[in-house]
Amino acid sequence: SEHNFTNSSGLAYSVSARLPNLQFEDATGEEGWGNEGDAKWNEPGLGDNWKPSTEKPVAIPDDQIASVDPRLLRRDQLIWIVGRAATLQIISNHFWRGIKEAIDALGASQLTPSEVCRLVQAFAYAPRKALLDGPQLQRLMKAFALRAEEYSDERLARVIYGYGKLAAKRGISLQKFLDFASSEVLERSIKLRGWPSFRILKSVWYLEGANEELRTALVGQAMRRVDSLDLESLRLFVPMLVEVRFHQRPGVISRLNTVFKRKLHTYRTPDLLLQAGLTLLLYDVLKATTVALWFRRLEELRLPLTPGGAEIWQAEAGRTLGPLADAGRDAKNLAALKLAELCLRHERGALRAALPPQVLRLLGAARSTPLEPPEGLELPELPHALGELVRLARRAGLLLHPFLWGPYLLELADPLGRVVVEWDSSWTLYPPWRRAEHREFVRRKHVHLIAEGWRGVCV
Repeated sequence: SEHNFTNSSGLAYSVSARLPNLQFEDATGEEGWGNEGDAKWNEPGLGDNWKPSTEKPVAIPDDQIASVDPRLLRRDQLIWIVGRAATLQIISNHFWRGIKEAIDALGASQLTPSEVCRLVQAFAYAPRKALLDGPQLQRLMKAFALRAEEYSDERLARVIYGYGKLAAKRGISLQKFLDFASSEVLERSIKLRGWPSFRILKSVWYLEGANEELRTALVGQAMRRVDSLDLESLRLFVPMLVEVRFHQRPGVISRLNTVFKRKLHTYRTPDLLLQAGLTLLLYDVLKATTVALWFRRLEELRLPLTPGGAEIWQAEAGRTLGPLADAGRDAKNLAALKLAELCLRHERGALRAALPPQVLRLLGAARSTPLEPPEGLELPELPHALGELVRLARRAGLLLHPFLWGPYLLELADPLGRVVVEWDSSWTLYPPWRRAEHREFVRRKHVHLIAEGWRGVCV
């Protein structure tokens, strides 16, 4: 049946919290040891007969790791090989059973905070088919809880992140651990630095069982040190801040604008500035003066928008990305600027009216420039989401085909009749950590399409 797209305009907006591929403490086992350092091994709680090793574990060739018996390895070699096996995506059941037995022989309660942290990280990055023991994971988390005060803020963040990744990848739910970790975070919230608190916030944001008190406390802590976040972190943080309505508190909007203005002057990569500013614009936390400064800075840095546009920036910055990367980068930038133009035109009319002519010319150029994404460029809507609907349309004999309009790819569209057919709730086909982001993407797309004279049919 035909529906008015604007019926869903009241949906909450949240950016994707897809668990990021952060580099944790020696999780990969690169270089045989990493940067752990001997001093961090001098920790209490170890048996009297065990002495910290002052030598790096002997590196085992990658092609031999799967055939190694972990029970015969030294303690330091065992910790190293778990991380290396996770990096190599080894799935041998025999190997992972040996890992379980070797760790059980050590005793989870005898592991140092460094070892627990590294093991949790390695298990989090292990392939989904790897045979991991649920009770052993519980014992590792209990070992953390028994000595939580000995974990630095950085290790606390990494253990919680590891749990979050395990929960997302394997469906593991340890509510007692999450409750304990939450209480530990809240106890440290006053002195917890901005980056660790934000890393924890990203880890628990979409976890079932993470309460609103923890989310709000972490948002507040990250906001107090928001100037310490890099542009990508700021881009991910703002949707969380808006979802808990923290931006409604006095002074928050002004602080965000001040921080973003500073970053506009210190960052010289226009792509990062464009993506971060776009998120702040979509969430309506930018003032008119900040928007004007943002666009002027993008123009000053010669934001690549058209094929070959990145070559000028690369020559000035002394970097080389390659032809394919250039084409994808140009298309991504143009799509973002087109989305910004539509947002200002149809959602922020008063803000657009206050922009100087220079900025309006840039927006006009983005609107009139056709978007030609290269093959392989990842678009917001994944193919599988509308795949079944496309097959239904073909069987019904409907003359609809993919059409690129503005920044949006319409899989089933009639450009002449300006009609588009979509699922009524396609965001439910995405993973939990991406649903809120895609729900708002679809809502905004429908608002823009209707404002531009399109009709939508939701199935």
